[in-house]
Amino acid sequence: GAAMGKTTFLRLIARDLVPTEGFIHYPTRWHVRLIGMRPQLFRGTLGKNLRFGCTYDHPTEEVKALCTALGMSASLLRPADWEEADVGRDGSKMAYTDIILVGVVRALLSSVDLLLVANALDVLGQETMDKVISVLRDWVLHSGCRCLKTYSASRPRHLDKKKLLLLATKISMLQEAADLQIQMKGPVADEYGPFPEPVMLGLQDLPQTWDSSPLGTGSG
Repeated sequence: GAAMGKTTFLRLIARDLVPTEGFIHYPTRWHVRLIGMRPQLFRGTLGKNLRFGCTYDHPTEEVKALCTALGMSASLLRPADWEEADVGRDGSKMAYTDIILVGVVRALLSSVDLLLVANALDVLGQETMDKVISVLRDWVLHSGCRCLKTYSASRPRHLDKKKLLLLATKISMLQEAADLQIQMKGPVADEYGPFPEPVMLGLQDLPQTWDSSPLGTGSG
């Protein structure tokens, strides 16, 4: 539901907000990415928009395979549209669902270890949502997307880390997808409750396989 603090919680984890007490603590060398409601798109082709911010030049066919697995419109993946068609200012020539999926693709093409998805998937239909959850599960289980074979083969094994996904969305959309559910309490939850006590994920629950150090403090 709305107004329960899900997005605020993820923005704190992403250090997009400063906590009033304490600090946000990550293992060292972790790359963190927050997917908000709508990614920023620029005039140009879909292929260039998807690769925006990526440091590795993934082969086109593998990127298309990822897009297909997520449920992006097949018409966007045709060679002419991929290489020549302009998506318009801020994606004005694309369906809103496809715009949201651009943000997911960009994150998965990047070397991300902790992926935070803040309500971005709420606008998706159940069929597309199921496809996205399936891809994200695969990303977590295999420490990356298996369709990005060239990148996986070129990456030194000692750099592989476990992947962690925190997803804020409606419980009804997730069904059985979540391994751990955190129920947020807020004004709406209090009004329409009662709800079970929330399950909180503490810092001690993060993977302990790497050295870690505080990365920042907040006061206010």
